[in-house]
Amino acid sequence: GGRLPLARLVNIFHFDLEREMMDDLRRAFDKLDVNHNGVVTAENVSAMPLLNLEPEEAKALIEAMDSHKSGNVTFEDFVRAVMSADLLQTHRIGSKLQRIRELFDAVDRSCFLNYLNTGFTVAGFRESIQTKLLQRGTEEPLRTTFDEGDGNTYLHGAHEDEQGRCLEVGVQLLPAAAGYTKVMSYRICGRTEVFHAWFAKFRGFLHSEIVQCVEDTSVRGDSELM
Repeated sequence: GGRLPLARLVNIFHFDLEREMMDDLRRAFDKLDVNHNGVVTAENVSAMPLLNLEPEEAKALIEAMDSHKSGNVTFEDFVRAVMSADLLQTHRIGSKLQRIRELFDAVDRSCFLNYLNTGFTVAGFRESIQTKLLQRGTEEPLRTTFDEGDGNTYLHGAHEDEQGRCLEVGVQLLPAAAGYTKVMSYRICGRTEVFHAWFAKFRGFLHSEIVQCVEDTSVRGDSELM
């Protein structure tokens, strides 16, 4: 995963983050802040079924994000921590935070061009990813009809956005390590802005497979976070 430039991290509360990203980060924080008192504790985190953390794991996660060593995490702590590639990409426990969809969407915006240019890896064999796209690609919000292209690694997709603008895309599914698939996508025809909006939805459609891959490949042990 990528990092935000240092200057943006330093000025994080001077409106350097895009409004949509900040909104997503606030919604993710609010899901953890179950008491609505502006801080997140280890008890809050361990009580969240989506994360499925043991009490000791929850404590370790809070310690990783708590820059003031106060025993809880403020919104500022949370933003600074999750915008570090270490916490979400290589930290054994922190990587699970991307299960929170709002957080995943926010962080994805900061790495958008990386994934667009180089592709990304997901958990799952190529056949299962292909089947999901063929059978469920027309569901909201992706709304893309996929057909098998030439060979067994290529899919052709047709999409129409909310404004009726049409897009054609190509998707390549390449075997990576055993049980993982490299996903490459590119625009065949249609406006670049429509393709970029579609790509964000495409990543979201594969959210669970992306997060599982991150969790599977994260470093087993503590990492230098702050």
